[in-house]
Amino acid sequence: MRKVAGFLIIGALLVAADDPCAPAGDCNSCIDVKGCGWCSEPVIYDTGKTGPRCAGADLSPKFTCTGLYNTIACVAGWKCNKATQQCEMAEPGEGVDKDACDAECKASPTDVFTCDTDLHQCVKAMPGTPGAMSIDVCMQQCPHMTPPPVPPTPPKPPKPGALYKCNLSTNTCDEAPAGTPGATGDKDACDKSCKKQPPHPGPPAPLANTVWRGLFVENNYMGNEVGVKFDDVNVEIVVGGSLYLKGPVAHNASGIFMTVNMGKASLPGDVIPANLTIVGQGPETQLATMVTGQPNGAIPSDTDAAMTNGNRVLVLNKCLSAGACSFAVVTPTARGATELSMEVMKLSKNLPTVAVQDKCAAAADCPDCLALDPECGWCSTPVTYASGQKGGKCAGENGGKTPYVCTGVYSTDACLIGYKCDNTTGQCVPAGKGAGETLATCEASCKAGPSPTPPPTPPTPPTPPTPPTPPKPSVGFHCNYTTLKCDQTGSLSQEQCTGLCVK
Repeated sequence: MRKVAGFLIIGALLVAADDPCAPAGDCNSCIDVKGCGWCSEPVIYDTGKTGPRCAGADLSPKFTCTGLYNTIACVAGWKCNKATQQCEMAEPGEGVDKDACDAECKASPTDVFTCDTDLHQCVKAMPGTPGAMSIDVCMQQCPHMTPPPVPPTPPKPPKPGALYKCNLSTNTCDEAPAGTPGATGDKDACDKSCKKQPPHPGPPAPLANTVWRGLFVENNYMGNEVGVKFDDVNVEIVVGGSLYLKGPVAHNASGIFMTVNMGKASLPGDVIPANLTIVGQGPETQLATMVTGQPNGAIPSDTDAAMTNGNRVLVLNKCLSAGACSFAVVTPTARGATELSMEVMKLSKNLPTVAVQDKCAAAADCPDCLALDPECGWCSTPVTYASGQKGGKCAGENGGKTPYVCTGVYSTDACLIGYKCDNTTGQCVPAGKGAGETLATCEASCKAGPSPTPPPTPPTPPTPPTPPTPPKPSVGFHCNYTTLKCDQTGSLSQEQCTGLCVK
C-alpha cells in the first residue's frame, strides 16, 4: 500500500515539475512557501490526475481542492469516528468541513447503539445486544446515564515504618522516600491535613512575567485581538485596545483565579476562574488555550464545555525568544486588531498591517473570477483573510500579501456545479456553476419546510335570481275567405277557425 501511495505522489510531482508548492510534504512546510496553500485532501488537476496536497493558485497547474484549503495556517478539520458515528476534531491540516463530516457520519436507520457510560458516548452495537437502542434515543439518554456503582476500594493499611507526604495536586497522602522534607509516619494525621489548599498568590511559575497575544474562539466570539500579560502578582487583559480585566491573580492545582480590580470583564471584586494549557510549539511561538468561567463560578471542565453558556475560550501565542517574534507590552492602546491578529496567526509570512486589498475580490461571479487573473480562484463559500476580515468567493494571495481560508470547495480550474436546498421537497438540487455548496454539506442540513398555507378561497358570489319569463303573447286565428285557410292573425282558436272556414 505504501508503494502505491508513493507512486501516486511521484506521478503528481511529474505533472507539476515546475511547481514550487508540490514538494511540500506537510502542512507547515507548505504554507511557509509564499503563494502556496494546503488542502486537507489531495488536489485534482485539470487533467483529471490526482496531485499533492500543497498547491498555489498562481504557482501550480489549474486544480480543485475538495477539502479545506488554507494559505494562512494549518487548521484542524473534522473526521468521522466510525465506532461512535460522531465527528471528532482531526489533526491540523487534516479533515473536512463539519457539515461534510456529519453527512458522512450519519447512522443508518437500522443501526443500534449502546451507551458507554464512562465516556457518555453512543457506540455502535450488534443487533440484539441487551440495552441497544436507536441513535436518536441513545443521543438523548446517554449524556444522563451513569455507570454502575463500583464498590469503594478499602484504604490500604499503612506500612510499618513508611513515610507519607501530602500531594497538593491530588490532595492525597503519597508514600515518600526517607529524608523527604515534611514527610511523616502518621498516615492518619497526614490524611486529615491533606485537604484542598487555598490558592497561592501570583500566577504559576511558567506564566510569571509572560506576554501573550491571541483571539477569542468561543461561540459568538468577539472579533478583536486579545493581549494577556502576567507579572509576578497581577494579570492584565486588553481586548481590541481597551482594558478588559486587571487585578491580582492566584493559583492552585485546579487553575488560575483572577480578581477584578478594573476593566469591562465583570464587577470589581469578582473572581474570574480560568485554566491555561500549553498545547504546542512552533519555530517562534508557544501555543496555549485559555478557558475562563463565569464570575465567581467554576472553571469549565474542558474546552468544549467552555464554548457556550457565557464562558470564554482564547487561543494564545507567546514568543519563545527575542528576535523575529517580538510582542509589545500589553497596554490599552488604539493599535488595531488587524495588525495583531496577523502577527499571531502567521509571523513568518511578514504580513502587511493594512486592510486587505485583494485584486481578485472585484470578480462578480465564478467565470469572471477565473478569467480575471491566473492567481484568482473561486471558493464555494466566502473566504476569511488572515486579518479576520470576511471576503467574497473570489480570492488570491497577491504574492503572499493576502492569505485566506476557504472552508468550501476551492478551484482555479473550473466553475463546479454546487447545490442548494429545495425547502419544499427537502432535496438538494443543482444551484448552477460556481454557486451553492457541496452536495454533502447541503444534504447535512437540507430538510423540507412546512407546506405553505394556501391563500383563502374567495367566497363564491351569490347567483343572481333568474328573471321571470315574460308570458308569451297569445296566438289567434281568423279565416281567410279568399283562400279558405286559417291565418294566425285573429282571435279565434284554431279549432273554431277550422269549423268556420268552409264553403
